[in-house]
Amino acid sequence: MIRPLTRDAFVFRRGNGRPLSFTTMWKAWRRLLRKADVPPLGVHAARHTAATLLLERGVDAKTISEMLGHGSTGFTRDVYGHVTARMSKQAANVMDDLFRTAN
Repeated sequence: MIRPLTRDAFVFRRGNGRPLSFTTMWKAWRRLLRKADVPPLGVHAARHTAATLLLERGVDAKTISEMLGHGSTGFTRDVYGHVTARMSKQAANVMDDLFRTAN
């Protein structure tokens, strides 16, 4: 069961199990982005981008679902499985290959 997230809820934990506050996590995230010379980006947007890129590269939905902590692959596919231009091109290439090898 997924509980609603409240302002005082903790999503991340330190290695010793102690909760990591949102403020601490956010500051560390921003430092990481600056160090990588990446424009400001929210954690949720980065998560969405990562899931989409993994799907585009052919990683199966079960693996991605487990990485993201989802309860089902259906949820993962519904949220992150929108068809991108790269996915469309990849599907067209697969069809081309199928027709080419069938002849």
